[in-house]
Amino acid sequence: MSKKLLARIFTLLSFLVLWMVLNFYLQSTPTFLDHPSKLSATTETIELNYVNWACDCANFIETKYDLIDPNYEVREEDCIFIEPANAKLKLPERYFEKDHFERKLRLTGQFYLKKGIPRFYEQKTPEKPVPARVFRYTKFEMVKF
Repeated sequence: MSKKLLARIFTLLSFLVLWMVLNFYLQSTPTFLDHPSKLSATTETIELNYVNWACDCANFIETKYDLIDPNYEVREEDCIFIEPANAKLKLPERYFEKDHFERKLRLTGQFYLKKGIPRFYEQKTPEKPVPARVFRYTKFEMVKF
């Protein structure tokens, strides 16, 4: 085989390996392409409960579903992600460890127009979460049930 042919085969195989690695990465890791960008013009206050799913997925549910139907069972497609407007607004760890059993969240902010994965999302498993509605909050309160 000529050196030219070997160089072309090596280049082709290199691109193939690079494509496979990139494809795997994009399927397992949220990137800037997964983050929604345009916010709704409407600022609203919503109340949420934390759902401790055993997966990387949207894990907050609006309390309005309980008000509509007291027998409502949480569905993944009704859950949302939340995103603080800045790092200072990040929820304290104690909320996830203990407080979510006694308190709901009251958040003020805006929904993004398209589904996605929040910028500050901390992935816990190798699987990339399914995009969901994202609420970007500028204020939060923990309210007793």
